[in-house]
Amino acid sequence: MQFLSEVYIEGVQFELEELDKILIVVSAVIPVFGFKEWHYTNLSGILLYPDNFNEDMQFGVSFP
Repeated sequence: MQFLSEVYIEGVQFELEELDKILIVVSAVIPVFGFKEWHYTNLSGILLYPDNFNEDMQFGVSFP
């Protein structure tokens, strides 16, 4: 709950669902699990994209 209150999570060009947020939060907690009172001090937002990126950092483009 603390992570969700401190970090903004947004979907880019798609509607973010609650399950997406839950999966992001549990993934963020894994590396710090067991460290009491630890939280991300340098992370303010997460952007979730609906596709992969190509070598030009574009998404939603057909890959060969």
